[in-house]
Amino acid sequence: MASGRNHHVHNLLPLCPNCHLTDQHDPTVAIEPARLRMFRYYRDPAILLPQFQPLFIRMSFLKHIEPNEESVDAIHADVDELIAFVGSFKMGVFYAARLTELLGARTGPTLWFSGMESGSEAEQRQRNRNRSYRDRLIACRENVAHLIVEQLRFQEWAAGSEGHSGR
Repeated sequence: MASGRNHHVHNLLPLCPNCHLTDQHDPTVAIEPARLRMFRYYRDPAILLPQFQPLFIRMSFLKHIEPNEESVDAIHADVDELIAFVGSFKMGVFYAARLTELLGARTGPTLWFSGMESGSEAEQRQRNRNRSYRDRLIACRENVAHLIVEQLRFQEWAAGSEGHSGR
């Protein structure tokens, strides 16, 4: 292992010489391991293009969600931003609607009070909702990634990568 790099065969990335020579991959810029894993899975060279980075950043929050009962307000903001950003691309209306189905539309805080429900019962109900929503997002991570990669084929900047797509 030279200079702290992991040269294990599973970490190596074969590159098409044509793509490599036309700057589809810049060997001087390190690519995030999560993005490389995504490329290895979907085999779509558009994932390596610089134009994909803003989309990748906006979907990255999903990998950090953990099952717990903490507030989901920040998560709702990330979901809203991802859906709006996806909506700005070609075929965005369709894919934003699909993501909304998967991730859930933001409906704002739920305020429900019954005269028979104590404050602690209402808090427990909210914690249960938070956990349920987090579990839902964790379960649909792969479906979200699949939809986003599927949408890439409609983007003009990704058009040059069509012949290499493996999935």
